[in-house]
Amino acid sequence: MSRALGPALVGALAFFCLAGPTIARPFTVDDLLHQETFGDHAIDPTGRWVVFEQGQPYDRGKRFDWYLQTPASQSRLMKVDLRHPAPARPLLAADAGPGQAIGEFSPSGTRLAIYRLHGTQMSLGVVTLATGAVRWFPITPEVPEWGRGLQWISDTELLVISRPQGTPSLEFREGRASAQALPRLWEASATGRGGHTVVGSGAYVGVRVRPEPRVLVRLDVITARQRRLASGEFSDLEVSPDRRRVALLRAGQDIQPRPDRPAQGDMGIADQEHNLSLVDLKTGAQSFPCAPCDVEENLLSWSPKSSALLIFARDPGTVWSTGRLLRIDAETGHAAELGVGLRPVLDQRRDAVHAAWMGEVALLLARGQNTDDQARADWYRLDGDKPSNLTQALPSAPSRLAALDPNGLAALVNGEVWRVSAQGAVERLADQAVTDSAPRKYGRPLRWDMGAPQGSFVVTGTDQAHHLQWLGSGHLEPVLDFSGDFPSAVLASRSPPSAVISQTDPQGVLSLTLLRPGKDPLAITTLNRGFAELDRPIIKPVRHPGPDGRQLTSWLFLPTHPISTPPPLVVQVYLGADYPKPPRDRQDERGFVTHVQMLTGHGYAVLVASLPLAKGASDAMQGVGSRIDSLVEAAAAAPALNGAFDPSRVALWGHSYGGYTVMAAIAQSQHFKAAVALSGLSDLISKWETMPALYRAMPEEGLHNNWSSGSVESGQEALQVPPWVDPSRYIRNSPLFVADHIQTPLLLAHGDQDVIPLPQSEAMFSALYRQNKDAMLVTYFGEGHLITNPGNVRDLYSRAFAFLDAYIAAPLSGGGSTPPRPAPAPASNAPTTPP
Repeated sequence: MSRALGPALVGALAFFCLAGPTIARPFTVDDLLHQETFGDHAIDPTGRWVVFEQGQPYDRGKRFDWYLQTPASQSRLMKVDLRHPAPARPLLAADAGPGQAIGEFSPSGTRLAIYRLHGTQMSLGVVTLATGAVRWFPITPEVPEWGRGLQWISDTELLVISRPQGTPSLEFREGRASAQALPRLWEASATGRGGHTVVGSGAYVGVRVRPEPRVLVRLDVITARQRRLASGEFSDLEVSPDRRRVALLRAGQDIQPRPDRPAQGDMGIADQEHNLSLVDLKTGAQSFPCAPCDVEENLLSWSPKSSALLIFARDPGTVWSTGRLLRIDAETGHAAELGVGLRPVLDQRRDAVHAAWMGEVALLLARGQNTDDQARADWYRLDGDKPSNLTQALPSAPSRLAALDPNGLAALVNGEVWRVSAQGAVERLADQAVTDSAPRKYGRPLRWDMGAPQGSFVVTGTDQAHHLQWLGSGHLEPVLDFSGDFPSAVLASRSPPSAVISQTDPQGVLSLTLLRPGKDPLAITTLNRGFAELDRPIIKPVRHPGPDGRQLTSWLFLPTHPISTPPPLVVQVYLGADYPKPPRDRQDERGFVTHVQMLTGHGYAVLVASLPLAKGASDAMQGVGSRIDSLVEAAAAAPALNGAFDPSRVALWGHSYGGYTVMAAIAQSQHFKAAVALSGLSDLISKWETMPALYRAMPEEGLHNNWSSGSVESGQEALQVPPWVDPSRYIRNSPLFVADHIQTPLLLAHGDQDVIPLPQSEAMFSALYRQNKDAMLVTYFGEGHLITNPGNVRDLYSRAFAFLDAYIAAPLSGGGSTPPRPAPAPASNAPTTPP
């Protein structure tokens, strides 16, 4: 659940190997739902204790309304003592129950703050690593999607953002939020009290209800004494290295985009401003430097000596490109602008500026003032009147720094390790292939400034001979060597020198292994052992040109037990996707709805299509059908794939923007015999205007209609303007408006709590129903953008396979081009198999 404090290295291990099958049993929905997974993993600051989250088989859970946090609700914490290596054992007693997750180690590494998800609640605990003794506190901790919700200020005291008791962060109650809120509103109406919510615009923008304030608590973990320091809608905290102050971000006013600009893009994705405050941890005094500023959420960085805080801020109502990098003086609160004359590199759709401290001097990744967005960006040192370009001599500037200290920085660029001194002198430390990664949280990156440590572990070497090394700003220090396949993750310690590697074999068996110099590898734990008996598809590349003439590669997965010979083909599509390497199925609930091995296990060949958009394309829907047709033709014509699949029996499958791709393609091509669109988009005007269902009953969680309109204007659809400015652009990119061209039988499936609103699938179904065309719409209640309930996942694949089999399972007889029309389904909720 929380960030790995030890550096994590993510490799490029493919889920499937390119060799032929060796085992006979096909992958089934039972296998899909019975998967075990690892969660977060961490190593304590001393390098002694490794702790990781180990999940039980997914379908053994007791509750499935945690939505994407369901695996966290099922996990247990395991530990390994690197001083006395042995297979992992539970950190807590057996009666502690599941739902255990990593929080943060104390400075000495003797204690670990942990979370427990139980029933529908979350609580905070502190465990002693050596004994496993745990103490739980009556606190519902804030667990932000980005940044921190807690931080140690000593070995016995924690700072915690405490939520109102019994109301975990939204992402931990997302699966049940509507189920809890709507009955209260309905009951209020039923009893005459009235059930309603209110949101406003313009003069009424502040009328919505705000959430109960959170409280910043100073917790003594020995005595359980709590001291309240501040209250507000806090979303992030960062304690100064000297432990004298804490910087806090809190939600401010709602952001209402101006009509002459895109709703997101340079405006950012946040729907509320964020304001900064500083709290004195001794006196509790609170100050508000840069009080009117809207502070960017991805930078909250104290200098090593605690003299200043680095933030990026803008004036309310302006775009982030007008923002300023500010140095906040810790004593006076004075805000001084840094990097005047530079244009900071700004990420979008997670708004982030790249800045850090090299000693007490700030660094910024930026471009020159008079350059465009295609110009090279570099790291600038900001300690004088004129910024100094430190990385101009490197082949390119890294977006993330691997090591920093007052004497310089180190980074990985183009597979090489480089050191740059504080004066700009450049030295190459290693020229072999290398990899590292930023620490991660819930499988997502942390706040950017947490990824610039004093040093990182890196792996250098060849495909089979690897060298784990510690990278400081000026040197590489050998730790250990190992061989074999490249690991998908590494936790490492310099003392004792050791590493824990995570690997996934071609069948999906997960393992953690301890490596030590001069010792045999030690198996710590293994998950999904039963997967060793599964077969795996054979993978073949398909080369084809892209829209700009660039050579692309799509990937054909061939079943070892085909439904017929040759097998029919299902093309998995997602506009914008590009796969230079074979894609891997996710081994968690995010992979349930687009799982290649589920389709090959049923006997279909699967073509995972690379469909990148042409640079600057604003009409993404145009020509998608012919692109997919050409791709199938290229695969069928490839000599190495002769007879690998039946090109006369082709279906489409897509989720989310892939569902949009499916609907667009079948409106433009009649070559597909059937199609499945999951959680897709059909009408971009409706998508632009609809507030996600989850937030209708909870305006205290923010006005997320900005998310809907912003994603259409500045996200994948990239229409740039609101509907009234260019309605024809919305119409020509919406499959709904060409539904009369659709002849392909279509199965639509959608969750009623999806952030892509259910009416998107309902609209397409209504259009096909109006024309008496073959279509089914399945609505999954309590589901969001992904289908995560085991019963619903089983229903989805049962219905989808029955639907597809009716059109593509058997070769066509008599030379016909269309299979027999399925018989009407009975009036039942049970899945049916058309004849």
